[in-house]
Amino acid sequence: MHPVIGSLISRVFYENEIQNGIPGKERITGIPGYDDVSIEWITTSKMPELKRKEEKIGNDEKATYKNSSEISIIKSKLHELDLLSTKVVKVGVITAYRGQKSAIKEMVKQQIDTVDAFQGGQKEIIIYSTVRSSNTNGIGFLKSEARLNVSLSRAQSLLIIVGDLNFLNNTKITGNKFPDIIEYIKETKGCKITEVGENL
Repeated sequence: MHPVIGSLISRVFYENEIQNGIPGKERITGIPGYDDVSIEWITTSKMPELKRKEEKIGNDEKATYKNSSEISIIKSKLHELDLLSTKVVKVGVITAYRGQKSAIKEMVKQQIDTVDAFQGGQKEIIIYSTVRSSNTNGIGFLKSEARLNVSLSRAQSLLIIVGDLNFLNNTKITGNKFPDIIEYIKETKGCKITEVGENL
């Protein structure tokens, strides 16, 4: 994986003990706008609360969640990557919630024919949908360090995280790794934060 992504994984999950073996120049996507970017967080924090919040699906015991705003962002980003790519690029979209996974699969089936795969092994580009954006419900599956590590580690050249950065940047939530991820993104060259407003 790109050293900027590898260093994030090493710092957040392995106390900086993992070394990168692949030079950054070997992990360039060739996509305009991403020549010097290996990690992007597309944040929904500036969207109106009702628009950015997740939707609960099912009863409490078997509840899952989906986030329509994140699905719209992912759809737009996939179209953008498809238009800008000069070669076939393998893209994976990952989320911790089956409600979001089903909604993304349906969106892709209807709208996008050229994206290689969703879920599975390593891909050149990984888009990670966080889903959660509600102070009353905590962050659920997002607290699973092992799941989060595996998901983010699948990106070889470009990692795009979509979600409410301000909500997830909460150090009071026990086991929450997102503040560490956000700190890394803010201070590391090769990372950027993109804000999406209410006009999505």
